[in-house]
Amino acid sequence: TDRAQFAEAQQSLRAAVEPLPPWLMVEPNPRGWNAAQGLNHGLDQLDAEWLICVHQDVLFPADFWRRLTAGLRALPPDTALAGVVGCEANGRFRGHIVDPNGHCCWPPVPHRVLALDEVLIAVRRSSGLRFDESVPGFHCYGAALCFEAAQRGFGCAVVDAPLVHLSTGRLDAAYQRASRWLLDRYGPRHG
Repeated sequence: TDRAQFAEAQQSLRAAVEPLPPWLMVEPNPRGWNAAQGLNHGLDQLDAEWLICVHQDVLFPADFWRRLTAGLRALPPDTALAGVVGCEANGRFRGHIVDPNGHCCWPPVPHRVLALDEVLIAVRRSSGLRFDESVPGFHCYGAALCFEAAQRGFGCAVVDAPLVHLSTGRLDAAYQRASRWLLDRYGPRHG
């Protein structure tokens, strides 16, 4: 939704990685898609072992790509999803990120988690996982994917590859609607 911000994100990665990995901008809004529909379109367009779904409002530090790829390579084969921030079933945060709240690190990292934050979600293509397109809007699609992975016997993990997230998001009515959808669908199973 913000091409200048998207270009800045790309440039920050290009500064550390040449050639730039295959990159696809997915714009859900002009096509009437929700986030899940847009991301599934992206999953269909790229062919790689891991597909990285990342927000546009990020900047990549110089060592990000090296740390991310090393972290992904080290994950066990049953790990289908990875990210930079997530939470365990008991609600404890795990991960490493810089955002408007500051430099946040919740060790140990890497670590298995129940759900990942949507700022970055890496999907192992061989898992066959897809984002649930019935999610309302642009919130909770990452948690829904993680819960689906758990139901299929796959793991989720955070790796130590911090990036800079320029936003903390908003807990508005759209977030409340998506949260209710998520709780109705997965709450009883995951507490």
